[in-house]
Amino acid sequence: MKLILLRHAKAQKASWDVPDRDRPLQERGHRQTLHLAQYLPG
Repeated sequence: MKLILLRHAKAQKASWDVPDRDRPLQERGHRQTLHLAQYLPG
């Protein structure tokens, strides 16, 4: 069994009116996600 620890991808700046989990990803965050997908088991 493997344990994989991840940090979330880069999201938009925090705002009082948008909950953290609902913040959209920045372009950098989308690239990070695509890069990570290459290494995760499918």
